[in-house]
Amino acid sequence: MSFSIGRKVRYTIFGASHDICVGGMIDGIKAGIKIDFDFINEELSRRRPKRADETARVESDDFLFISGLENGHTTEAPFAFALKNIDIKKSDYDKFQEIFRPGQADFSKFKKYNGKAFKTGGGVFSGRMTAPIVVMGAVIKKLLANYGITINSEVMFAKKGTGSRIKVKVNGIKVGVGEPFFDSLEANISKAMFGIPSIKGINFGEIENLYDKNISEYFEEYKLIDGLPKLTHNYWGGIDGGVSNGEEIYFYVLLKPIQTHDFEVNTLNKNGDIVRSCFNGRHDKNIANRVGVVIEAMTAMIIYDELMVSEL
Repeated sequence: MSFSIGRKVRYTIFGASHDICVGGMIDGIKAGIKIDFDFINEELSRRRPKRADETARVESDDFLFISGLENGHTTEAPFAFALKNIDIKKSDYDKFQEIFRPGQADFSKFKKYNGKAFKTGGGVFSGRMTAPIVVMGAVIKKLLANYGITINSEVMFAKKGTGSRIKVKVNGIKVGVGEPFFDSLEANISKAMFGIPSIKGINFGEIENLYDKNISEYFEEYKLIDGLPKLTHNYWGGIDGGVSNGEEIYFYVLLKPIQTHDFEVNTLNKNGDIVRSCFNGRHDKNIANRVGVVIEAMTAMIIYDELMVSEL
């Protein structure tokens, strides 16, 4: 199983949705970095549900730093922390120990782990696992600010009961970050995005809108602004050949509709029988307004790792 990502800077998550905690570890950042606890809390607050129609589970996200921190600064040890799981009601999942929720990981994890995976909730497949990603992302965002790099997200589409489309913008990256082919900047960002539950698609630049357009209408040209080369449109999202070209990097992420709902559908039980069931309860129902900070965090983590690999 893989719970780590990154090449020069390694990010790891641990725990499960109904374990005693979830947590994370960053291995590869320098000693002496001041940790902004207020900013971490602000970012965690962005992930926390604000409305009853999002989820009934609300965690306070009290964190405990267990390694790599002294007097508010990082040390030479890996930076590790845990977030307590307090708002746990395992009884809400009793019936889901016998039937599988279509569109969730229940059936696939049951078969993969021979019925030995976490019995309550999504376990390691749960959206709860994104909380430590937000903490790590908050730390890394502050480091990226030293390079003049900012990351923002915007919900482009989201309605009740639907999926969502979110735009992510990265500004301030110099030319030359990324590698050709299999470690391209697009490839590594995409791999990270697909680690976030419910994400099913990603496209860089305007390819979704322009893939069928003629090049005679949508070509790029260079121009000089204050003596620096700039593209006229930046249609393709700031990355050429897998390497940053100095423009704004932007991409769109597509999320599927959340698969927990209060109407009955045909599903499967552990005996292989088709049964009718609904899946209401304390589950995520709408994450569009909460997932942006997770996507930003994951983007920040990859961008910082790419900077360290490129030694820029």
